[in-house]
Amino acid sequence: MSEHTPTPWRLRTEGNLGSAIEGPSGKRYGELDDGYRIVCSYQECCASDLYAVLEANRKANGEFIVKAVNNHERLVNALTQISQLTEALRQGGPDPADLQGLSDALEIATSVAHDTIADLIGAAKP
Repeated sequence: MSEHTPTPWRLRTEGNLGSAIEGPSGKRYGELDDGYRIVCSYQECCASDLYAVLEANRKANGEFIVKAVNNHERLVNALTQISQLTEALRQGGPDPADLQGLSDALEIATSVAHDTIADLIGAAKP
């Protein structure tokens, strides 16, 4: 089965391929080679005829792709944890009369969601 290139991915910022995304290859050919290889390329949308705006759009697109890829596993883990906690809430937990246990599970699920969202968007926790 094929697998995607491991993370972390990054924007290529040197050379003439300024719209490339790189990932670690696991191979290095010399001391100046950091082992990153091109995974894909991307471009700006045609929202402007101004070069500076197109470049800013292109960079924003690349940063968005890299952020999504690098946080995918974290989001899956957070959603899995929240799903497991909410499953316990739906089933009433080990003791349906244990309201504190149910309240704790809900509090943990909410905290995981808030922490993950805050970290991803760089905002303060709600």
